[in-house]
Amino acid sequence: YNKDGVASIWDIEQEKAVYTTQDRYLDIIDIDVQNTKLAFSTRYGEVGVYDIVQKKEYSSFKFQKSEKIIVSNNRKFIAYILEDYNSVIRDIKTGKIIRYVFQSNNKTKSTGSFSFDDRYFTSNFGGSIFFHDLKTKDSEPIGVKIKDRLTSIYNHVRSTNCVEFGKTKDMLISAGEDKVIIVWENIIKDLDKEDKDFYKLEGHKNPIVRIAISSDDRFLASADRKSNIKIWNLSTKENITTIKERNQQIRDLKFGKDDRLFVTSNNYLKVWNYKTGSEIHTFTVKPSSMDLSPDKNRLVTSDCNGTIQLWDLTHFNQLSIITGHKGCV
Repeated sequence: YNKDGVASIWDIEQEKAVYTTQDRYLDIIDIDVQNTKLAFSTRYGEVGVYDIVQKKEYSSFKFQKSEKIIVSNNRKFIAYILEDYNSVIRDIKTGKIIRYVFQSNNKTKSTGSFSFDDRYFTSNFGGSIFFHDLKTKDSEPIGVKIKDRLTSIYNHVRSTNCVEFGKTKDMLISAGEDKVIIVWENIIKDLDKEDKDFYKLEGHKNPIVRIAISSDDRFLASADRKSNIKIWNLSTKENITTIKERNQQIRDLKFGKDDRLFVTSNNYLKVWNYKTGSEIHTFTVKPSSMDLSPDKNRLVTSDCNGTIQLWDLTHFNQLSIITGHKGCV
């Protein structure tokens, strides 16, 4: 995907593009966790889904320009946050709008997350978190607000930057400008209850901009605006490791296997042992994006030279290089 808005899907073994979105002027792309569908949005408000397995585009619809797109875990829904930071959720196969998500303050950016069963979609408006039931026929959002009347105690006092559901547990984690992480336990089960189980993780001295949850929901990584990365044991509620970087803008965090944490910034991609805080490896790339294969044995990186690289994570050796893009991928 390059700055001209052209996205390509590559067959890595054959080293050739199998699908290219010519003349679509894409703004955002996303691929689901099973690597079977590519979702995209254009600068003209078009949103589409391409089936990588069947090699065909089977759903396309138009709205206004999107700031972010999110594909649900079971690939049933697509949510896109519009340039005014309101959101629209559609059924991927039919293209039908199933929920509008409006926020009261359109000057505050919103993020979102689907629950593991695709039942709920969360949105954050300022320091509050809303749940929207996707199984109801009502076109209006439910807007269940977590402790609305006690925002300064139970919610984030300032804007929420990160909201993530647990991978296997009924859990939601949020963090943001108030430097606090809130872990909501049994959040779906207790959604209608006034008193919800939660606990706070505190220790960051700067606003939190990125979080990542391990695949078994045992560990959490959080990065703040000054590039301090903290690792939390969610069972003991303790900060077990702090990784400190200087003058680096953390772009992404991903958990690998064998106690590995992958960290990208504006200048490097590093692999850390998140339990000991020791550096394992530094890649000789300055990635614009990265992702891990489902088995965590492969890493793919892209850069602003239009290059995509595939890496083996056993010996950290390069497996393949794909070129052809112009500009950042």
